[in-house]
Amino acid sequence: MCHDTVDLFAALNTATVKAITRLSARHPAVDFRAFLDEMDRQTDPGLAVHVICDNLSAREAPVVHEWLLAHPGSG
Repeated sequence: MCHDTVDLFAALNTATVKAITRLSARHPAVDFRAFLDEMDRQTDPGLAVHVICDNLSAREAPVVHEWLLAHPGSG
């Protein structure tokens, strides 16, 4: 029996308990990048954001690396 996996990207504001989420069944880096862009749009620019990429190969993709470089306080 084959079981497919789904990536869950989630951001949690611990002060407000607001969550930003996205599911991805295909696992491409562009889906993760889209989540990072959405997170960026929904968070206060002065807020310190910590990004944890546990066991996610998409973090090494150029499109994600570029986003992380453009947001040095987010890594």
